Amino acid sequence: MTGYVFTYRVGGFGADIAPAHEEGVYLNYESAFNHLCALNAPLIKDNYYDLSYNGDVKEICKDIIKNVDPPLGMYSMEEIEIYE
Repeated sequence: MTGYVFTYRVGGFGADIAPAHEEGVYLNYESAFNHLCALNAPLIKDNYYDLSYNGDVKEICKDIIKNVDPPLGMYSMEEIEIYE
């Protein structure tokens, strides 16, 4: 079974990407993607992007997923395999 989890880019020493277990595990891609957009929307609007130039939140989140590693202080999501 496929699931989706979230990661968070931290700016500390050691690991640069931390699992965001507190955000849960989703079995539905659309639900997971919508949650990712909700997590990143305030960060995108306040700190990182001029939405008039770079598109909307969903497009930016799609780019973040493609790049795997999110920008500093933002979330990404990864596909995982869930076993019984």
